[in-house]
Amino acid sequence: MTHARPVYRPGLRRRIGHVRDLTALLLRTGLLLSGGPRRVGRQLGALRRWGTSLAGVLAAAAAHSPSRPALIDDEGVLSFGELDDRATRLALGLPLHGPRPRVGVLCRNHRGMVETLVACSRRGAEVVLLNTGFGTGQIRAVLGELRPALIVADAEFAPLLANVPIALRRTVLWADRRPGPPGGPPAAGTPLAAPVAAPPAPGPADH
Repeated sequence: MTHARPVYRPGLRRRIGHVRDLTALLLRTGLLLSGGPRRVGRQLGALRRWGTSLAGVLAAAAAHSPSRPALIDDEGVLSFGELDDRATRLALGLPLHGPRPRVGVLCRNHRGMVETLVACSRRGAEVVLLNTGFGTGQIRAVLGELRPALIVADAEFAPLLANVPIALRRTVLWADRRPGPPGGPPAAGTPLAAPVAAPPAPGPADH
């Protein structure tokens, strides 16, 4: 049986579209280049440093309104400032080397995934979003072709990744602290909770 080749690597046009959509969202919500001179100055500084990447857009939003809610999930609310701070510390903790390393992300929709995407953007990494519905054969084929330098995954996918050859696993990090299924193999990765566990650093006053 053959499978249709999955679309897992966004092209330049799609990446530009993502940045454009994020920028448009911040403009609609009044978070981009609005407010007093100090706020605008902080935003311009963030964009000058990070560009119009995902990291840059979030940094600009955090510079404008650090206390404003950015993300709501099962664990609660993260403000723009908290999300930017956590993603920054996660970026520093990712074991990535060389120019534009490739990172495979096998996560469901939660704050860990968002933090991972922003952290990879800060490190200049190429992100490959892996389909959470992949079976063993599919994940082996995709990883065999892409050869990512790092895989960031939810703990529930430990059994799936345990079947991937060691040469393709590289380093496996778990994006949350949930245990894998009962009776499954132990998670062999390093919890991503460690780099982001410290409380957020004080940000600029939101006024």
